[in-house]
Amino acid sequence: MKKKAVLKRTLLSLGSLLLLLVVLLTLTFFFWLGPTVKVLAEKIGSKALGAPVSMERLSINPRKGTLILSGFEIGNHTIFGQSNTVSLTEVSIAIDMETIFSDTLVIKEILIDSPYFVYEQNGVSDNITEYITNIFAFANIDPDQPKETKPEKEEDSDKEPKKYVVNHLRITDVKMFLANTDSPDLDIQVGLEELMLSMSNGVVQLKNLTLSDPGLLTTPHIFVLESAEVRLDPESIYSDQIIIEKVQITKPYAYYEQNSETDTVAEFMRIADSFTSKAAKKPAPPVTKTKVPEPETAPKPPATTVELRELVIDDIQLHIVNIAKPELSIRMKLEQLALSPTSGNIQLQTLTLSNPKLLATHNLFELEAVKIKIDPASLTQSTIVIEDVQVIKPYAFLEQNTETDTVTEFMRIAKRIAAGNTSAKGSAKQAEPPETKKKATPANGPPPIELHNLLVDDIQLKFLDTTHTNAPDGLQTMASIGSISVKLMEGVLRIESITIPNPAGGFITTNLFHLSEIDITIDPESVFSDQVVIQKIFIDSPLVHLEQTETTGNVAELQKIAKGFIPPTPATSPSPQPVAPREVGKTNAPVPLAEQPVVLDLLMVTNLTVTMTTPTSTNEVSGMSKFRPKELLRHNSGTNAPPDEDTLTLMAFDRFSAEPLKGLIQIINLQIGNPEGFAHDDLAVIKEFKVTIDPDSIPTDTLLIEDILIDSPDIAYERKLTTDNIKALQAFIESATQKREESLSQGEGEGNETDSTTNAPINVAQPTATNEVITASESETGQKVIITHLLVKDGKVKAKLSALPTAPIPLPDIEMT
Repeated sequence: MKKKAVLKRTLLSLGSLLLLLVVLLTLTFFFWLGPTVKVLAEKIGSKALGAPVSMERLSINPRKGTLILSGFEIGNHTIFGQSNTVSLTEVSIAIDMETIFSDTLVIKEILIDSPYFVYEQNGVSDNITEYITNIFAFANIDPDQPKETKPEKEEDSDKEPKKYVVNHLRITDVKMFLANTDSPDLDIQVGLEELMLSMSNGVVQLKNLTLSDPGLLTTPHIFVLESAEVRLDPESIYSDQIIIEKVQITKPYAYYEQNSETDTVAEFMRIADSFTSKAAKKPAPPVTKTKVPEPETAPKPPATTVELRELVIDDIQLHIVNIAKPELSIRMKLEQLALSPTSGNIQLQTLTLSNPKLLATHNLFELEAVKIKIDPASLTQSTIVIEDVQVIKPYAFLEQNTETDTVTEFMRIAKRIAAGNTSAKGSAKQAEPPETKKKATPANGPPPIELHNLLVDDIQLKFLDTTHTNAPDGLQTMASIGSISVKLMEGVLRIESITIPNPAGGFITTNLFHLSEIDITIDPESVFSDQVVIQKIFIDSPLVHLEQTETTGNVAELQKIAKGFIPPTPATSPSPQPVAPREVGKTNAPVPLAEQPVVLDLLMVTNLTVTMTTPTSTNEVSGMSKFRPKELLRHNSGTNAPPDEDTLTLMAFDRFSAEPLKGLIQIINLQIGNPEGFAHDDLAVIKEFKVTIDPDSIPTDTLLIEDILIDSPDIAYERKLTTDNIKALQAFIESATQKREESLSQGEGEGNETDSTTNAPINVAQPTATNEVITASESETGQKVIITHLLVKDGKVKAKLSALPTAPIPLPDIEMT
């Protein structure tokens, strides 16, 4: 019994000692594992990379599944300027050890603080290439030798790949540096304040992403992003279809800079040239003619697709910055862009384009909203079906001041950008790939976009003129359109309520021009064919108010405003264009109307009225007292024109129609107004004016008019002591025309002073002698006209040669063949 007790105590003692030894060895292994790996990594890594590798601390705890690395650095090679290629303050990783041998490894947390990466190149190589070259030499690997592929085992092919789930990843203060040893002014840096990721929740967040500009640019960044958040369906991450529930991007700002030395495009083209020139110096791999048999591989798994359900971008801005001339800096801003591919909805909110500083108007263009509806199923097809587009309140603004105008300022910006792009393309000319022949695209194929409905609502063109001391304060509406509606699949275009208000300058009537509606009907099948067939153009109720003051007219003022935005033409005669040789087998025979690229079946204009208002002094000069208006000026809606006694209805008709393919022109109830001081309201009224033309003769040298019908002309002739109503009307029109020409000539004299951008005199091109000869020659050899038949029937004349009117005198029918 004693021996058994002694043996039992001995075995227990040995077991305790063995257990203690295992515990001591395990603790020693855990304690020394980190330092051991640290020493091995520093020694082996430095030899393999050919650059120093160091770390302050490496702690590994397999029991807890934690790894902590701090003060890690990979040095750069001495041929480069930067000291380190990789550095970071600390990395902390925590793994769920219970899942390490399962199909899904769960990483509880990854924390990375201040990672810093440098990619540096010089004229010969770059640091990444140097590292790879050293690793191949250290491992005795020949990169030119083909890799041996081992046949995949059947059990491995059936085995599901291991999955990794990261519950929480957080990276702070990320910096990626693109450096150039030979040209430090080309260095750029990407910075990211924070990146967070959670695969278990399907959330990715970015905060304060920046991309710096190269050194020769003054603007600190080319791109800034305040935040971005991506929300995924966590269950879809490892499936064949990844579902992105929503992407939210806030404040992406981009900057394009111009200075006296360079611009953004030129600098980034230089960076691109540095890559391409270095790549061109690398020797091409040897070409082997022997074909190596490819090993049999298992069928590829189905490709992973990504489904985006919602994208929202808030406060998008593009800045064009001119350092040399800050007054030319502009900004384009979009308040929000919302996109939903699954439902096919796209919305833009509040788009603005600012004006340069020399213009008082804040913006050149404003747009309240754009709403687009797309058929989601068509996004994967050859033709994208756009079901509906709504554009709401697009406003454009034009301005003239004593120094400049809108067109001049944007021409200056465009010329500067074009000059910078030209120099950038020249610097990258050697890097262009060799030209390749483009494949011919099949003609008459399906259109890439199929638009069903388009509505543009409330279009306005506004104008500000501060060139005159008595100019009105604030913006004036130059033109407006109530709405434009397009139904492309039905071939319908409708434009409603076109208005051109009178320019500022003491005019009585509100509008110079107003049009109720334009309807255009096109054969839908002809839109994408060789011949577009316009079935009908219908214009309803055009109203023109011509008005003359003591010094100018509303048309002349509008022309002067428009001319103010036309860039000056250089006073150089154009070089003669070479005459193309005549092709064999082709004649100069005119193309019939029915074979033209665009064919019009019917043009109809209804309820046209043209009125003219003049001051009393103008009437007295023309030998008349005052013009009496019609008792009711037709189609006066929207004009706010008072029944002023100086307003004359020059012309009006109920309907005008033209059918070019039939050669038919018809006017119903044509009226010509009578000046005031005469008894009758109308000088002439024609019930019907009809012309029939041979349509095949329209594009030829001889126009054949087959028939002219003037039905029921009613002419009122009145005579006074010194004039008659016909002469009075002629004098009235000549006086208004003369005032208009004088006003335009004064405007041109005032405008031809100096260019605000160069202070040089502006040269207005004058017609050359050659142009005059050509014009005269064309007038002499114009189209000849042959009239086959003329009929004037049921006419009458009402003559008033004294105080008492005479009875209407019927006119005999006039017929000529």
